[in-house]
Amino acid sequence: MKLFCSARVRALALRVHGGPLGHAAHLKKLAEKDAKAKETRRRNGTAQVRKPRPVTPVGFPMVVIAVDGDDYDGYDGYDGYD
Repeated sequence: MKLFCSARVRALALRVHGGPLGHAAHLKKLAEKDAKAKETRRRNGTAQVRKPRPVTPVGFPMVVIAVDGDDYDGYDGYDGYD
């Protein structure tokens, strides 16, 4: 991960876009371009639809315990709990 000083990033953006007014115009142009692209994707039916996240169950999972030894027939490693 690389971190940047926000003051330096802002200063560079203002210098590149010709000051505060040029930077504001650039941001406005980007927002208009994004809105146009979203509208085009919606109109074409290719817009991404966010699926709801699955609900994570809270608590312990249900555990099934075998009462008799019939379920363990044929398993040589089981000695039982007697």
